[in-house]
Amino acid sequence: MKKQMPLIISMAWRNIQRNKRRTILSGGAIFLVSVFICFMMSLEYGSMDDMKYNIVHHETGAVRIRNPRYTENERITPLNFFIPETNSVLQKTLLAEGVTAARARIRTPIAVYKNEETEAANFIAVNFPDKYYFSDKDNILLEGSLNFMNESAEENKRKVLVTDKFAQSFNLHANDKFTFIARTANGGTNGYTVTVAAIMRFSDGDLNGKFVFMNLDAASKLLRMKGNATEILLFSDNWDDKNYVENLAQKISGIPELSGLEIVPWTKGTTWYAMIEMSDFMYFIYALIFFILASTVIFNSTMMSVMERKKEIGSLLSLGMTPKSVRGMFLLETAFVSGISAFAGCLLGGIIVSIFNKTGINLAGSGYEMMGGFNIKLMLYPSLSFGRYVEFFLTGFLTAFIACLIPSRMALKVQPAEALRAEN
Repeated sequence: MKKQMPLIISMAWRNIQRNKRRTILSGGAIFLVSVFICFMMSLEYGSMDDMKYNIVHHETGAVRIRNPRYTENERITPLNFFIPETNSVLQKTLLAEGVTAARARIRTPIAVYKNEETEAANFIAVNFPDKYYFSDKDNILLEGSLNFMNESAEENKRKVLVTDKFAQSFNLHANDKFTFIARTANGGTNGYTVTVAAIMRFSDGDLNGKFVFMNLDAASKLLRMKGNATEILLFSDNWDDKNYVENLAQKISGIPELSGLEIVPWTKGTTWYAMIEMSDFMYFIYALIFFILASTVIFNSTMMSVMERKKEIGSLLSLGMTPKSVRGMFLLETAFVSGISAFAGCLLGGIIVSIFNKTGINLAGSGYEMMGGFNIKLMLYPSLSFGRYVEFFLTGFLTAFIACLIPSRMALKVQPAEALRAEN
């Protein structure tokens, strides 16, 4: 068979050009599925990447530090279980190797009073300016200015940023005032009148509810927390590496000043991480199913080809070609068709993904906007790594090749004398 290999390759290449209609039908199925899979999976992986980024940078940090009693009672937002000496703890964590930034934060529900109406809203206090919340390129500043964030804590203590949904609910515009009431760390309540300095629409769909953002120092005093915060979020350039962030959390746990605090990597601080890990396997299964369906076309095509070319097979066998060589010829035909089709499909899919990765897909107004709790960005940028393209190419190629194994075995059963007497 090795001596016949150049001849087999030449004949296989010639044969796929003989019946162009069948070749186009077989290859077209693999090609279209490859394009479809690349684009659809780029949407899924793009949204999954956004979800991970938003969870880490808006919710948990790469590593989250809390008073453990706060976590135990989190559903009632117990502000009295804050992190003692928050600023000191913050400075200690910044010295840890691998920590690139740290954020102290307070989150609590508030009741907003405006025009004799009271309505619940979400309150977040951070140090201004906070690059992870406010600097996303897809955030839209609708009214006002972010310059107030660069003012001193004393100057901006009564200035807040609100989301557009919050502003719409209370008919607020930049420079308007409203009053909110919050439960304090000592169990009482405190009212505060603030000015709307800016109104923003966030790219993270979970931040487009009724949110109010305020300077941390002012908020901590208002909530009687003595300048402290309920949690510290640590960030790292390697936040997407599970082993790295878990080792980072373990390293930070060894700092004496943090003894008694809860230190949790984001991989263990959110219920979504298990789902994110599972999704990678599920996406591969979805892609495999589509390729298997496309491969049925190759299966039928190869079977028909063997049936129709019995006389040709008989001639080749009578001229000295072995049955295995004939079978190899059919396999090579499938390899050529499926390989070229899968490659061309992945190439076109990559071009389409690249275009949408630059322009983005606006999901505002779609069903995604209703998916609260998923931290999905409303401006989606499809993306696939080079490894994914290789994975989809090989999946398409191999499923088509495997589908051809059974019908190609029919060539081994052809008897030369009988085949030569066949009309075809």
